[in-house]
Amino acid sequence: MKVWKEFGSSHSGNVTIIGEFSTAEKAETAFPMIEDFVLGCWEQRYPDVAGFVETWTAKDPNTPYIGLCEADYEIGVDDDPSVDCHDNQIVVTSLRSENVSGIVKILFHKGMKEIRISGHGA
Repeated sequence: MKVWKEFGSSHSGNVTIIGEFSTAEKAETAFPMIEDFVLGCWEQRYPDVAGFVETWTAKDPNTPYIGLCEADYEIGVDDDPSVDCHDNQIVVTSLRSENVSGIVKILFHKGMKEIRISGHGA
């Protein structure tokens, strides 16, 4: 899997990620980790990505193999993001940065079937 790294500065962007799973149960299983990753960045729940990985390894022993790095955790959330689970989809909205590689890595790790990423500048 190749996840891109960008150096954009779209301070007025609005990125939405929709991760689709084969079942609602799989989406519900993945939701807590995605929500904690996104809100963890926003609320500074962890001092760095290692803190996130350590916490989640206790719940999912394969977490260290996701390949999260510090750049993945610095998603630049500067506005309250929204993370929801609807049926077989996890929807992350109100991201002001296009650095979504960490979210994508976790979605892949959790068995996502399809992903859609959209955005626009203001």
